[in-house]
Amino acid sequence: MHCKLIRDLDTSACASLQDRGLQSGDGLFETLLMEQNRIRFWPEHYQRLQRSASRLKIGCPPRDWLEQQLQPYYQISQRLIIKIILTRGSGGRGIKLPD
Repeated sequence: MHCKLIRDLDTSACASLQDRGLQSGDGLFETLLMEQNRIRFWPEHYQRLQRSASRLKIGCPPRDWLEQQLQPYYQISQRLIIKIILTRGSGGRGIKLPD
C-alpha cells in the first residue's frame, strides 16, 4: 500500500490527474471535526474508514500513521474541518481495476 498525504499545510504536495479517485470517484472519505485540540469521535471515524476501505478493497493507512500526520493541526487553536480521502490510486483504465 502506498500512502500519500496532501494537505493545506504543505503546498508542495499534489495529486496525480490519473488518480482513480479524481477520474471516477473510486474512493471514500471521512469528514472530521477538530475542536478544543481534539478530533470528535476519532475512534469511530477510523473504524468506519477501515471498514469502508476493506469493502472497496482499498488500503487503509495505519491509525498511528494518520494520527502522526494530523499532529500539526493540533497546534492550530481553532475549530477545523478535516477531510480524509482514500483512493485506489493511479492506474487502470475505465472500470477495470489496476492489479
